[in-house]
Amino acid sequence: MPTIDETRLANLARIVDEDFGGSKAALARSMEVAPNNIPRYFSTQKGRRNISDEAARLIEEAADKPVGWLDIRYMGTDDPELEELYLEAKMRDPKSLKALLHGYIQGIHGRKP
Repeated sequence: MPTIDETRLANLARIVDEDFGGSKAALARSMEVAPNNIPRYFSTQKGRRNISDEAARLIEEAADKPVGWLDIRYMGTDDPELEELYLEAKMRDPKSLKALLHGYIQGIHGRKP
């Protein structure tokens, strides 16, 4: 299971790609931080920084994501509707995840899973 640091980094990469057109500088501008702050999270060098709780909340705010979004492991599918259902269930009530996914699958295939 990935650590919180690995999860946050993967989700940060997703935010940069999907919400800021791949531009780390655009995210930094939105966060009102120095442009060199964001690349430090991705560095493979000794100076790599983990995303702190405070930084995670700033990133979420800049990307217009709900609090805690950066901390959730996602399914990794290419289906945004399924990912959104998964996120909604995990953020609200993890016990409802199974029912939401079954409803989604039933809608796609027109039958029960």
